[in-house]
Amino acid sequence: MKNVITGGTAEVSGRWPPASAITRRLFSFPAFLGVLLLAGTLAGRCLNISTSQPHSGAFSNISFEGDTWWHVVTGNRILSTGHWPSTDPYTFTVHGSPWIAYEWVGEVIMALASRLAGLEGLMGLLLLMSGTYVLLVYCYAYQNCRNPMAAFLACVALLPLASSFFTLRPQMFAYIFLIITLVILEKFRNGHEKALWLLPVLFLIWVNTHSTFVFGFFVVGVYWAAGLGGFSYKFVKGLRWGRVHRMQLEGIFLLCLVASVITPYGSRAAAFPIERLFSPSSNLRTNTEFLPVSLGTLDGKLFVLLLVFFLVYVVVFQPTFRVEELALISVAAYEAFAHIRFMLLFVPIFAPVLAKAFAKLLPDGRREREHPALHAVLIFLVVVLLAKLFPTKRQINNAIANNFPASAVAYVIKHHVAGPMFNNVSWGGYLTWSLTPKHKVFIDSRDIFDYAGVFADYLEILNGTSQTASLLRKYHLRSCLFYRGAGLGSFLADTPGWREVYRDQMSVIYVKLDR
Repeated sequence: MKNVITGGTAEVSGRWPPASAITRRLFSFPAFLGVLLLAGTLAGRCLNISTSQPHSGAFSNISFEGDTWWHVVTGNRILSTGHWPSTDPYTFTVHGSPWIAYEWVGEVIMALASRLAGLEGLMGLLLLMSGTYVLLVYCYAYQNCRNPMAAFLACVALLPLASSFFTLRPQMFAYIFLIITLVILEKFRNGHEKALWLLPVLFLIWVNTHSTFVFGFFVVGVYWAAGLGGFSYKFVKGLRWGRVHRMQLEGIFLLCLVASVITPYGSRAAAFPIERLFSPSSNLRTNTEFLPVSLGTLDGKLFVLLLVFFLVYVVVFQPTFRVEELALISVAAYEAFAHIRFMLLFVPIFAPVLAKAFAKLLPDGRREREHPALHAVLIFLVVVLLAKLFPTKRQINNAIANNFPASAVAYVIKHHVAGPMFNNVSWGGYLTWSLTPKHKVFIDSRDIFDYAGVFADYLEILNGTSQTASLLRKYHLRSCLFYRGAGLGSFLADTPGWREVYRDQMSVIYVKLDR
């Protein structure tokens, strides 16, 4: 507290603004726009669950996707045993092979949500992560353009690109950390030096949550390098760091490096993304998330349209960009184009630039739009609507059953279907969650199977090739659970000693007859 002497009277001026000021901020026009963005995002997630339709393909299209389940199982395992796994415990094909839970913080949080409220807890956690991502993107855009409507429109235009990847995985935490890093660096650039000291703590959590912490180091490095020299050339300028600020940034970078090796596995977790970069797996190359943007889809067309709009904005208005802005936009656009999953990276980096472009076309008009009482009523109505839209446990179960082989799993349990059992890769996590410890799975989406050669064998079996019969014997398979339409179905139907025992609109089960 500071004493401010005014006219001989001592007034106590604290850090916190008066209650009336806080209320005005909570129900201000920028806050109202943020709530609208949040409402649209969360309503979309809830409706995605509530209206989910049966999905007969190999990949789920709902918020609980294949990886969700083995992440939850891993988190529960850590909570139950107090130990972090160092070998595979879930499969019979690579059981005991080296494997680390490098995303353990996110997995433990997911497991806690599941323990506290079951599937509804997981749904609530997903909504919390999705909403936090959206609000941070909006705040970051507003921080850079100071026009709430421009920031709002930029988010409306960009968030459809990211919303497809709002799934329950630790990577959602990671991209939240990325946006926080961008906000902190921007604050530091604007003179808020204390904010920078949050980064080592953030990186300590980040490196234990997801391998995308390497993007954080890249962003810090770009900000540092961009300030080494001051210059101005056409539409690009470099703002030189002062000696003290440069040394602060370098010191924090070193502290973040130290934090990155504070994991249950030492430096192994920090080294994982580098190892993955130089030894990409076949699983990654066949994963749809790692494919380039398809220009024939709505998302692909929107992505190109936004980039074209940006180029037109540059040509017409000739704005000036800082070096770090252009560097980050270029890298993010390339990564998103090459691997569609990195739309989660592109959206927050591009949002401030797009907001600045919209700000050129829009008046601020914020003061004329301030109606705190009206905003308070509308925000209350939005909260009530979201509470009504939150899916029930039955709706969540139906969505899962429409996208995962829940009925087939029930059959396996009821009829004691013998293992070892083959399964398709996108269901591996779900089977681990629903059948452990009675059944160990053949494969899931982790890279460990590619390095062991199991993923290549999996493709041969699933497609029903000339190698399938020998591979069925190699793994001593006594049952197979896979999606309808796979080549394996035709192969087993023509193979003596195998019989179909279960079929629904999504899955089929074959068992090997005893002789």
